[in-house]
Amino acid sequence: MKKILAFAFLIVVLLGCSSDSDSENNNNGNNVDYEFTITVDGETHKIKGNTVNGYAPYGTLQTTTIDNACYAEVNPNSGSVMVYLKIGDTTESNYISGSQGLNLILTFTSLALGVSEATITDYSYNYTGFLPGNSTTLFQTSSGSLVSSEINKLNFNITDLGSPSIGQFPWREDYNFGNTLKGSYNGVVYIRDNNNTNSFTVPVQLSIDFKAIRFY
Repeated sequence: MKKILAFAFLIVVLLGCSSDSDSENNNNGNNVDYEFTITVDGETHKIKGNTVNGYAPYGTLQTTTIDNACYAEVNPNSGSVMVYLKIGDTTESNYISGSQGLNLILTFTSLALGVSEATITDYSYNYTGFLPGNSTTLFQTSSGSLVSSEINKLNFNITDLGSPSIGQFPWREDYNFGNTLKGSYNGVVYIRDNNNTNSFTVPVQLSIDFKAIRFY
């Protein structure tokens, strides 16, 4: 009897581990979990959701559009991968914290596992920009005079390229999302001490972490 109970317990544990592994790989039928967290000097901007409840910018396979975005797509002209991180509506179910109007695009011209450089474009609206007192959003990763090769560029650690999404996007019911693209940055960037100078000496602690829906 003890052997039977021990065997049953082992099966339960193995099933639990399998479930955790599937969740981590985002395999959830035709839908996936997604999220991003951006922390600027201790202030956190975050969304977290699942595509079953809708997603930006296209809505669900039927009707619902959510104006908080965390997705990646390929620019057909350049081949760059563009990751969109946006908080457009703080009343949506996938909103966790942060400022409405935050809107960033991370552009990877060459995306691979490990370190990949992205150019950050800030389209934030009704908001001063994602960095403090820096509405024009210029920053670099070294302190001092302007270094043009560093402006608005960050090296992300890409831990998972995800897998392709398959189907006739976006309105077909048979659309299957692939696993999400995962990456992160954590470090100090420097903004200008005066918007009319080329002196970047004001440090800002910045972290960006994303698990982005793949629209490719």
